[in-house]
Amino acid sequence: MRRQRFTPEQVISALQAKRGMVGLAARMLGCHAKTVHRMIDRHPQIKAALEDQRSQMLDVAESALLKLISEGNVSATIFFLKTRGKERGYVERVQHLGVNVSLTAEDLANLTDEEIDACISRLTASEGGTRTAEPPALASDAD
Repeated sequence: MRRQRFTPEQVISALQAKRGMVGLAARMLGCHAKTVHRMIDRHPQIKAALEDQRSQMLDVAESALLKLISEGNVSATIFFLKTRGKERGYVERVQHLGVNVSLTAEDLANLTDEEIDACISRLTASEGGTRTAEPPALASDAD
């Protein structure tokens, strides 16, 4: 059975009809997505059409996001500020406490849940300066 050949215009038309979704365009053409990807790689005009469709879909998504923001959607507002408001300081920061911990795997294996909780509490409470947290005295150390 001979493979069907598609013109760049046919592929572009399918990509436009399916808004840049390669798999859907391939289904519309009756071929495998790999065929469409190969044509995209071989034909700059198809690649440009795909990029144009993806850009248009980004515009649609951004418009929907802005609509949600204008309606007072807090999640949409937070997402927008985290992704687009960085230059104004809206970034999620991970705070590094500067704490060095000197626990070995063996130390951890010998700790009870309560001792681990106590270590975590001490480490998170020490927000200033660098300090080394020693493992708590274990019941077996008293022997």
